[in-house]
Amino acid sequence: MNPVRWARRNTAWRAAAVSLAAGLVMGAVYELLGVVSPAPPLLGLTGLLGIVLGERGASAWRDRRAHRRVDARRPPAPRDAAHPAGPAPSRSTPPGESA
Repeated sequence: MNPVRWARRNTAWRAAAVSLAAGLVMGAVYELLGVVSPAPPLLGLTGLLGIVLGERGASAWRDRRAHRRVDARRPPAPRDAAHPAGPAPSRSTPPGESA
């Protein structure tokens, strides 16, 4: 696996773990103090899910637009450069037979 990709994935998991731990601690504090959470649990989780999905969707859309702009400015590659082995051989005669 690419080291940069591994580091990003590791960082994301670490952030998720810290977020979960903070949520568990705050839930315990709320329970010990007898405080009611500011939003109903299902409604709050649904809102958080919407935020996460919206963030991911906007990020993917922005990245796709940027990728399309870069591709639009790049001239098409010649066939020989696109295929390091060179152009595809013609199959006018079956393999193993001489012409």
